[in-house]
Amino acid sequence: MLTFLFTLLFGGNQQSDIYWSEQEKRFLSSAFFRESSGFSTVNMTANFDATGRNSVINNNGERTEYSNPEGPIVDFNTINLQISTGLKFGETDFEFYMQTSDDIAHYFFELKGKETIKTKFGELEAYRVQQVRKKDRTFIAWFAPLFNHQMVKFEYQRKVLDISGELVDYSTEF
Repeated sequence: MLTFLFTLLFGGNQQSDIYWSEQEKRFLSSAFFRESSGFSTVNMTANFDATGRNSVINNNGERTEYSNPEGPIVDFNTINLQISTGLKFGETDFEFYMQTSDDIAHYFFELKGKETIKTKFGELEAYRVQQVRKKDRTFIAWFAPLFNHQMVKFEYQRKVLDISGELVDYSTEF
């Protein structure tokens, strides 16, 4: 079991418990906790069954159950880990069902190429991965081979929200 902590730039964080599923041949979420304030206030826990296709969400005290027969439901940190792993093995297209605070969203991402980007760590070669099939938003993430193909930078733009983020610390110690 892996635990990932993602700090949100707009006042919060998300901690995820993630595991490798031999049956699915991919990483799955077993649980996550999200706490944020600012643009929206969220105090949310999510738990997933062993198949990954059913979840129980407690969002600001309200309990909701979700089911997705089309595929496993995962969280944002699991998506990042799976894209990172896929890039290591030459994958170029990614599809996920992600648990949100009030729904299951279907997301598609494509590798758009390799670029040199400026980061806190200097200029890095990175894979540019972009969300596709969503006309109302733009999400671009850069994954650097030098940092074990981890996401080192992202940009998200939507009508009422622009967010960007960058890796500020990296460690290979567990």
